[in-house]
Amino acid sequence: MINKVLNSEVKVSDIMNGKKHVVLLHDEKRYALTITRRGKLILTADETPKIANISIENPQIVNHS
Repeated sequence: MINKVLNSEVKVSDIMNGKKHVVLLHDEKRYALTITRRGKLILTADETPKIANISIENPQIVNHS
């Protein structure tokens, strides 16, 4: 069991890519991962609506009227 945990380690710096705040998508839900001024991690549910993915090769314009 311990080996499985060690093999799935991910560096936070790789996820954050120099930012202090990123949004993670999990099961169609959004979560905000934030690094505080003291270097602590905070994971919270993000209620911001998800922006639709639009393909540049095949853009589709949706009329919301």
